[in-house]
Amino acid sequence: MPERGGGRGVVATESMAAGDLILVSRPLAYVASEFGSLPEAEALVESINCNDVSQADRALLLDLHAGDEFEDGGGDMGLTQEHLYGIIGCNSFGEEFTDFAASLARAPQGAGPHQVGHLGLWHSFSMLNHSCAPNAVNYVLGDSMAVFAAAPVQQGRELCINYLGAASLRPVEERQAGLAEAYAFACACPRCSLELLHGCSMAVAPSGSGGSGGGGPVSVSEELQVRLRVAEGGVLLGRCAELAAELQEQQQQHQQQCQAAAASPLDQLPALTALAARAAADLAAAERLLTPAQELLQQSQALMQQAQAQAQAQAQAQAQAVQWLRAAAYELYAVRTAAVEAAARCAEAVEADTSSSSSPPTAGEPAASEAPAAQQAAAAAAALTEGLWCETAGALERQLGVVAAVAPHSDLHLFLATKALALAQAADGRASGRAAAGRGALQGAAAAGQQQGAQQGPGSGGVGGAGGEVPDSATALARCCAVVRGRYGRRLSDAAVQRLLEGAAWGLSQVAV
Repeated sequence: MPERGGGRGVVATESMAAGDLILVSRPLAYVASEFGSLPEAEALVESINCNDVSQADRALLLDLHAGDEFEDGGGDMGLTQEHLYGIIGCNSFGEEFTDFAASLARAPQGAGPHQVGHLGLWHSFSMLNHSCAPNAVNYVLGDSMAVFAAAPVQQGRELCINYLGAASLRPVEERQAGLAEAYAFACACPRCSLELLHGCSMAVAPSGSGGSGGGGPVSVSEELQVRLRVAEGGVLLGRCAELAAELQEQQQQHQQQCQAAAASPLDQLPALTALAARAAADLAAAERLLTPAQELLQQSQALMQQAQAQAQAQAQAQAQAVQWLRAAAYELYAVRTAAVEAAARCAEAVEADTSSSSSPPTAGEPAASEAPAAQQAAAAAAALTEGLWCETAGALERQLGVVAAVAPHSDLHLFLATKALALAQAADGRASGRAAAGRGALQGAAAAGQQQGAQQGPGSGGVGGAGGEVPDSATALARCCAVVRGRYGRRLSDAAVQRLLEGAAWGLSQVAV
């Protein structure tokens, strides 16, 4: 491949759509481990040594890159242990789990999915190069590796996957360091180039900003870490971890209070809403840092055309470029969603307590003259609940938008789309429940809460922003089906899509997103 200095890769021989099958690669070697663990390289070496390797498979092993010291291959000297470890280090792929949705869909009806960790070598799969904005997605089925197009790909374009897994949602210099350590190369994909350009465009920190100054090039991560005014609280990504720990502590305290029968959602709600507000402020500060100048967005046109099948409209390409940059702050998006969701669940518990106290009195209870005040309190609680759930959905949309831009049709993309569908369906359920109860005042208050959430601007945690408007349940379902078909095959039947969605919902219950 001339663009890679003569290196090897995989090129589309025809134009492809998202969900088109690229290849299925059988393993040259494969070992499994317990769910949640990753086999060691030694286990894969032992598997190869203990099995009779055919001459054909031996030739395929020797064809794989093993590092610069083995550039000429093994020749007649045989496959030494040192060479074998080099091959495994450069080409093996492993995960602590198998694909959740596919493993459930392939399991017999009524039987649970079989989950294992795994490590393997696949020859044709090893020919795929890396991009931090991949146009292909891969996962293991049984012991075979399946690769599908994750975006439209024009004939003659290179097909690339992501080598980094979840680390692909880290800032550029962290991704580059991980690739250099594991694979001894530097990524020059359009996304990395855009992040580096953005860092250079912000190289001169304004007076009093707390930045490194000096006028030298800086990275997006350095901007996130140091280039903030003191009033904004200092280190964003560092405080992100603190907020996550504080949220976990709040949830643990609530569980302990419940076990002691001393839980009070009303007491916990202020701390959770304050935590959600702090997470929103951090995200707003990060988005300001990660919003590129118009000149850079115009430069991004050429970068986008390198990565996509067709030139897009300017507005669409620029929106994609913004999402690429904001992926460096993914942790902030995730914490923001988790914090406001915890506040919404707490508010829902408060609403349940308040609503029960506003029910019609029975003998021996306060007179009906107190009912209007109780009903007003219930309406206010309902409005708060709906406002926070609407805010949660909006925060999730922004998180989902970032993932869809840099890891399309990945398992995380599917999990977040499935969660968004669950939130939309839950919103329909709450609306139906209130309508059935005939609580017109509560419905009005809930609608006011939704409108208030929708009017909040970017960074405040409201609906809208980079992730788009919050979809209704029908739209969210259609999006989930599109993500499934982009990941598992665009010609899947509706029944197969339904089964895979069930698997995605099960997987979502097993992992933290």
